[in-house]
Amino acid sequence: MSSSTHTNSSSTLRSVSSTASSNASSTGSFVEVGENINLDTIPNKVVVLRIYANKVTIPVICESTATIKEILVKCCDTLHITDNSLFGLTIKSSDIKVHRYETTKNEYYFVENETVLTKSFNLFAKYNKDLYDCKDKPCYQFYLKMKHFPNQLSNITCPNTIKQMFYNLRDNFLNNQTLLSMYNEDFYMYYSYLMIIAEGIKDIRNEVPFMEYYPQWIRKTRGTQNIQQVLMSLQDNKPLTCEDAMVQFCNEAIDGFFKLNRHFYYLGTSKTIQSDIHALLGVSKEGIESWEINYRQLTVKMSCNVWKQIDTISHSRKKLCIANLNNVKQKFYTERTHVASYINTFCKFFHLQQLKNHTNNF
Repeated sequence: MSSSTHTNSSSTLRSVSSTASSNASSTGSFVEVGENINLDTIPNKVVVLRIYANKVTIPVICESTATIKEILVKCCDTLHITDNSLFGLTIKSSDIKVHRYETTKNEYYFVENETVLTKSFNLFAKYNKDLYDCKDKPCYQFYLKMKHFPNQLSNITCPNTIKQMFYNLRDNFLNNQTLLSMYNEDFYMYYSYLMIIAEGIKDIRNEVPFMEYYPQWIRKTRGTQNIQQVLMSLQDNKPLTCEDAMVQFCNEAIDGFFKLNRHFYYLGTSKTIQSDIHALLGVSKEGIESWEINYRQLTVKMSCNVWKQIDTISHSRKKLCIANLNNVKQKFYTERTHVASYINTFCKFFHLQQLKNHTNNF
């Protein structure tokens, strides 16, 4: 079995190597989805990537001169996503240790569509120090993420786009479960119920992974049986199909109590590494939300600045500053200078998009 796999891979890669130059001249760089890739047979000018799209992994064979846009389009075509303009390819951060009460977190940094693949490799050294090798060859892994969330779910007609959107919102929900549940426990239980049904879990008593879906403080103070009773009560009062629950969860995440259609970043509120107060920054088309969680007091505060209220966004080394028109300044701290620079640029990108949309409306 393994010999036939290697043969298929070798012939595929030889075909890529021989046809890449002719394809590049007419249709751009060669980008193709590959299977059973043998790393030992990769030509020098051909790169193998792994693209993670939630529960799907897409192996991609391409020229090193391919752009991120070309790879993105190929991945969206493979997933039968009709509108690739909503998505982008990201680099996943190394594990971020927020607090001793929390599990490790990850951030995702978008790579610009026009970036040539070889140029993007330099970003891994900045954002992911845990990059590992496969048989002495660098193993580059990108993550497909929704960059532009729609204002309304009804604007999306592609079911595969809705599915990818659901998993993006689900990840945002689970990654911030301690903060969200402390902010409003009742809404957290309702959102978690929708998520559980959307994932196809029917037997709440035996199939729900409580360790994954509920933060430590809820499991300890409420107990698993109490959580089960709440979920079963919701199931009795609001029975939903898997598809209906997915749509409902997305609608709630866009325009409900917890707005999860944001890009989240985990920051400190002081230079002190062991501080009990941490911040979560949520960047979206509407503006910038900041959540401040005090782990010692178990309290959460939230503030929001819409784009038209923001005066300046700046960074200096690891410090990120946001000032509004009322001369209120917020200071946040990142672990690395590159991250502060990225968040600063990313915020300005969304601000410019908002200004452009505002201008087009006149």
